Amino acid sequence: MPRQTRPISINNRQASSQSSSNRRVAQKPSRVFKIFYTSGLDGGISFIYDWRKRNPGLSYSETIAAAATGILTEGRELEEDDAADSMANYLGQVVDKSDKEILKCCIRLYTMNTFLYKLLNSVLKENIKEKIDTMAPFCYLLTEAIWSDTLADEHFYGTVYRGVTLDKQSIQYYKDAIGTFKYEYAFTSTSKDQKVAEVFGNSLLIIDVSAVGGLTVSSYSEYPDENEVLLPPGTTLRIDKVEQDSDRTCISLFVVPEFRLILLGKTGT
Repeated sequence: MPRQTRPISINNRQASSQSSSNRRVAQKPSRVFKIFYTSGLDGGISFIYDWRKRNPGLSYSETIAAAATGILTEGRELEEDDAADSMANYLGQVVDKSDKEILKCCIRLYTMNTFLYKLLNSVLKENIKEKIDTMAPFCYLLTEAIWSDTLADEHFYGTVYRGVTLDKQSIQYYKDAIGTFKYEYAFTSTSKDQKVAEVFGNSLLIIDVSAVGGLTVSSYSEYPDENEVLLPPGTTLRIDKVEQDSDRTCISLFVVPEFRLILLGKTGT
């Protein structure tokens, strides 16, 4: 399901009291000039690539250990010790299991209503290199879950939807950018169900993933009814159309296939 993607403060030690649905779905850009990035190879995917380049020979088990340690470190900093301990223990339970079980575990943790997905996406969007040792291992595993053939049965090709909140200036940017490309640095949560996405925000992103696909995570998610499809960092979207409905703006986007080939080469997977 579309998640809230406003960057959280890395130094913020206060837990949010918002409802889980609002935290996971609404998107309100905090930096309107950062809606459109210059390259899909910057930001989040570069963050993952730099870590992988430093650690080219790590197995899944070793990467899981690094991911668990990173979650514990960040949890302590955010005073989210209980949540961090629970997630690290969950990772520890699958360290010797199959690749499929490992990747399913990572999806489960990402979809849980904890500090992890918010911190993860803030770090990816801002390309915070200081967090590379703590956050990149989990980012790498989650990207593998989307890209690899391990969960091929969960790949989805078609149209997905994302509800977002955009001001007039942001909507105008989309209109002016028709025919150009938008790059997503973080993981992007969408839904197969248009009605679910329409509940949130004043605008609807209609995303065609037929050429590249996304990963259906409902079977492993904390929120199976949301029909969530997850797209990886570095996703490149062509802006095709902007239409004004009676009560919302509808923006049609197409995920271009070339980005995956480039990024697969960069991550070394």
